[in-house]
Amino acid sequence: MDSKIPITTFRKILSFDPLKNESKAIELAISKKNNTTTVNIDRIIYLKSNSSYTVIHMDDGTKIVSSTTLKKYADKLGNESFLQVHPSYLINKSSISCYMANQNKIILHNSQEIPVSNSKKEGLLNYLKTLMV
Repeated sequence: MDSKIPITTFRKILSFDPLKNESKAIELAISKKNNTTTVNIDRIIYLKSNSSYTVIHMDDGTKIVSSTTLKKYADKLGNESFLQVHPSYLINKSSISCYMANQNKIILHNSQEIPVSNSKKEGLLNYLKTLMV
């Protein structure tokens, strides 16, 4: 039997570059007071500035205090996987669960609420538009 199967076209949601090794974990070296630790960036939920320190919140609930500023982490991590939504917060894009526009905050997968500053809101909304179907 030769029956035709309907084909549905889906909007591209995530980009894929076959030249990149998508399965390779990317490690980040985190400077602490007396040592340096490496972590897989996919395990980072968000980073929070604490003056000249940064507190890195991991997916298993642990927190790593780093003696590096949030600005340096934002420069290093770029915009591909992380998004700065507030001067004090850098979040992993994959950890976003919900954006509450009326309260101007993001709810992450771990139920953490992150404020969105007015100056960073446009960048967040532009990112969320790329995910919409």
